[in-house]
Amino acid sequence: MMADEIPDQTPTEAVVSKPKYEYDAEGRDVACIWEGDPKNPHSWRYEYDAEGRVVSCVYGEDPTDPRSWRYEYDAEGREVSCVYGEDPTDPRSWRYEYDAEGREVSCVFGQDPKNPRSWRRDDGR
Repeated sequence: MMADEIPDQTPTEAVVSKPKYEYDAEGRDVACIWEGDPKNPHSWRYEYDAEGRVVSCVYGEDPTDPRSWRYEYDAEGREVSCVYGEDPTDPRSWRYEYDAEGREVSCVFGQDPKNPRSWRRDDGR
């Protein structure tokens, strides 16, 4: 999730907004709903796979226009990608690459080969 996806709060407003959390039977956070500000209601909802990994995160109150992220994992359980909405080329999407020892070595944002944004570990060199 990107910081620019969190709604702005104007510091001069006297409205107190605080989160209410919902949990599943395993004690995992499945929702965070901010209450108290009728001008700016918002929430996060999470879904998990059988291994307990987050597989989706949906932000927003409007079901017709949710902002969502879908997480994918490899056979070793490492996160390999996060897709924003349905568009892997969106700059809010990313994918990770790992070396033979299983260490994260790079991250590519947007997954758009025509406009790559990425970082790569250099092991301090």
